[in-house]
Amino acid sequence: MDETYVPGLNSKKHQPAQEIVEQPQPLGVSNISEESETPVVGFLYSLSRGGEPEWWPLHIGQNKIGKAADMDICLSERSISSHHANINLKRLRRKGNSLAASIVDIGSKTGIILNDEELDYEPRTLKNEDIVTFGLNYKCVVILVDPTKYGLEESSEFIPAAKMPKVRKSIELDQELEEDPFSGLDSTTSDTIGKFDPNATISVNGGIGIDLSGGGTKIL
Repeated sequence: MDETYVPGLNSKKHQPAQEIVEQPQPLGVSNISEESETPVVGFLYSLSRGGEPEWWPLHIGQNKIGKAADMDICLSERSISSHHANINLKRLRRKGNSLAASIVDIGSKTGIILNDEELDYEPRTLKNEDIVTFGLNYKCVVILVDPTKYGLEESSEFIPAAKMPKVRKSIELDQELEEDPFSGLDSTTSDTIGKFDPNATISVNGGIGIDLSGGGTKIL
């Protein structure tokens, strides 16, 4: 059964013919391929598959969308074409480094609806919070993050939290006992234990004696 690949949520990516099993990713962390090192500037978010949240990162440059496993965003649903659409993103340096986005149908059989308008094969401008329906059933909201607009920037006082090593108390106690097993005893008790004779007879009040010789215990 086909599965929609959700970066950060799925541990297995759908592949044609042979399956390539990838290492599981932490929840909520996108799986960025080695070939794609461009910044993430937005996301597609959908609840179409059973009401479960799905999200895919949008990178600067071309983001290929379709049912084929080699797409940047793989939407595994019957009405989605193998190569369905492209979302293109870039920075406009002469306009304050603002973000420009567009979407284009690249030959799908079931089309694209942008908000309430059905698209032809011409590129259309894409804006933050636009609703895009790919094919017949995959409805997504476009989330574009413009750091300049929201005042997001690097903090000059940012200090990463250092990880302190965890030392078990039992290990510390074992080390103390190895160094001096009688360190917690007073000098009188320690001397008595050190001079203990295993062949001695111990007298107890009332005339009862205990014979420890011969490796055993005998009541006298």
